[in-house]
Amino acid sequence: MNLTLTKLSLESRMGKGKGNFEARAQFLKPGTVFFEFSELSHQLQKKISNNLIKIFPVKIKFIK
Repeated sequence: MNLTLTKLSLESRMGKGKGNFEARAQFLKPGTVFFEFSELSHQLQKKISNNLIKIFPVKIKFIK
C-alpha cells in the first residue's frame, strides 16, 4: 500500500490540518500482475482466486 487516505470531521474549518488516517490504498494500472502462482494445482488456484474476488473488486485472469 502506497497511499494513505485521510478524513477531517464535518465540523472542522478549512486550514485545520490534514485529519486522521482513514484507510490505505494501492492504485493498479490495467494489466498489472498482482499475484503470481507457481507449482499449485489448478483446483487450489481456483479456490484462492475465488477468495480474492470476494476481497478485491477487480477482475482476475489466469495466464499460463
